[in-house]
Amino acid sequence: MDKHTLLGSLRLGHKFLILCLIAVILASIPTWLYLREAGKGLDAYLDERAGMPAVVGGLRMVQLTQQHRGLAALVLGGVTSDDKRAAKQQEADSAYAATDALVKTLHDAVLDAAWSQARSDWQTLRSQVSSKSLTVPQSYAAHTALVPKLLKVNDLIGDYYGLSLDPDRDSYQLIQAMFYQLPYLAEELGKTRAKGAGLLAKKEASPADRLLLSSIVARVTDRLDQTLTAFGKAARYNPDFDTALAPAMREASQAATKITDLAIHEIVQPEALSYSAENYVALATQAIDLQFALNAVASKQLDALLE
Repeated sequence: MDKHTLLGSLRLGHKFLILCLIAVILASIPTWLYLREAGKGLDAYLDERAGMPAVVGGLRMVQLTQQHRGLAALVLGGVTSDDKRAAKQQEADSAYAATDALVKTLHDAVLDAAWSQARSDWQTLRSQVSSKSLTVPQSYAAHTALVPKLLKVNDLIGDYYGLSLDPDRDSYQLIQAMFYQLPYLAEELGKTRAKGAGLLAKKEASPADRLLLSSIVARVTDRLDQTLTAFGKAARYNPDFDTALAPAMREASQAATKITDLAIHEIVQPEALSYSAENYVALATQAIDLQFALNAVASKQLDALLE
């Protein structure tokens, strides 16, 4: 039968029904594609939100390790008793246990390997510091070698949950600033604290010591600039970030600059070192804590945004 005759023999209602079916088929293709991409976006947001507490917990572990480094320098240098350091070690042990439990649930081979090495290094280091079998420089070197491994572990955890692939430019830049730049800024500040504390504890610094501390201070400045740049981008894309976070960002950056100035003026430049090691550690710790406080505020802002 000729197709034109066939179409012509159909009732008007049947013709409309055929046209409707064709329209539904044509519309279903882009609709399916849209829903698939929307589902991917929703899955990404859910993963990121689930990963936020994990990354924040990892940063807490890093912070406690850094604090332990500074206290170990004072104890091994004979400036203070071991009570505060031992208490900090117990806090750090709890944070390491929490991360260990998390990593075991993720079943990621790369993450497992990175964490195994970092956890082993911490167990060795804590034992050596407790037994005072390390010198101040050895303790500093061991802690400083460990922290980048912990930061790598935390980066891998963030990657597992998709934090490094956030689909929106405002939250992407804020995540970059708070979880991929700020922790490294805090580590350079931690080195400034620990190295300076060790030199002030023994009240002397060789030209090599001064040069090393100067280079650490320069890296603090560089990391601070990178963090501020990423935050500036986030604030331009989302003015709410500027309103909510700019005061804490400003306070944290000013504190970082203040401690680097203190390191230069009281350790690098003077021929004789007379500044109090305990005061130096206290001020440096305050500056570093402000970086982590900023991170905590930003984490709450991101969590609200993702929700």
